[in-house]
Amino acid sequence: MTPETELKRAMQEADPRKRAASLAVLLDRLGAVRKDVLTARDATARELHSAGASGAEIQRLLGISHGRVSQILSGWDEHRGKAAG
Repeated sequence: MTPETELKRAMQEADPRKRAASLAVLLDRLGAVRKDVLTARDATARELHSAGASGAEIQRLLGISHGRVSQILSGWDEHRGKAAG
């Protein structure tokens, strides 16, 4: 089931307590997926850099700012707010 379908199903729940519980579960799942996607994106940026891609190319391919490219390549972990490692 897609997140959109889960959201529609949750919003059809008449009982606000049950709806709140369903929405909380969905938010937790989406947060975990978001973190996994960001981790994969950062790894891809580092791989592109290792393969010779410029910062501008990485920025364009991933749709992120120059500053974020610099943070990724320097090892900054946006999930923990510190250098990765």
